[in-house]
Amino acid sequence: MAAVTFADIPALLKGATRPLILTGAISDNNQIEAIVGISTALDVYVAATGNSITTLMEKGCKRCDKEWIAEIVNFMQIPGWKGPDGKGRPDLIIFAGYMPSMLEKYLTAMRIFGDCETLTLDNKYIENATYSLQPAPEKDWEAGLKGIKNNL
Repeated sequence: MAAVTFADIPALLKGATRPLILTGAISDNNQIEAIVGISTALDVYVAATGNSITTLMEKGCKRCDKEWIAEIVNFMQIPGWKGPDGKGRPDLIIFAGYMPSMLEKYLTAMRIFGDCETLTLDNKYIENATYSLQPAPEKDWEAGLKGIKNNL
């Protein structure tokens, strides 16, 4: 829906009252390091899908657990759901490390049935996300990810 830059992301994260991060099977080390930095700086829970839990824990993520993306998306359709950590319904869900074709389908469901904003941290523009990064050269994307945690 809206293209954002790396400079926009810290304000989006700080403006959310209950952000939630979902990491997928194709999360790379740069994404994982950025996610651990975000989680640590802002005390954000990470729902590790696609076996990304191992790398998250190796990198020092303290607030993470193995979850299923389909369950999170389905639970977001239930008004009284309190999030995977039981502390409150997410108002911003950040996605990283998913195949774009699969992510588009989940984000379509989120846009229609979920009542929260979505942000993608992949190096592809994802149309159905509330906020998505534009594709960038690999080095620029990696530098942008590293810069997020420095600006929190």
